[in-house]
Amino acid sequence: MDNQDPAEPLSPLEALRAQLYEWEQLKAHGGYRRLDAYARAQIEHRLSSLVLGETREMVDIIRREYARGEIAGIQLFSRMADIEIERLREDIAQLVEQIESTGGNEHVQTTTESAP
Repeated sequence: MDNQDPAEPLSPLEALRAQLYEWEQLKAHGGYRRLDAYARAQIEHRLSSLVLGETREMVDIIRREYARGEIAGIQLFSRMADIEIERLREDIAQLVEQIESTGGNEHVQTTTESAP
């Protein structure tokens, strides 16, 4: 990945591959795995409070709904790297298909580029 001259801009395909590489390296890092384990423990803690918690007053309902929102946010965070990796793989496959259909012209518009 580091064979590119830093002064030369990346092609759209190279840029997507570089992003994919970064996300994959992040997921493989021990610190990320520890962070993910911590997030899962937080989800379990909140789930047990939802299941075991009593609902007697309106404030209990509000606390439970707040905990549900926290769980959804933590789950999204935990899945974000996988979501990005999947999206990038799809974008790369689509771009490779476009490049092959245009006879190898790598400078075609990608789905990640916004049209004016």
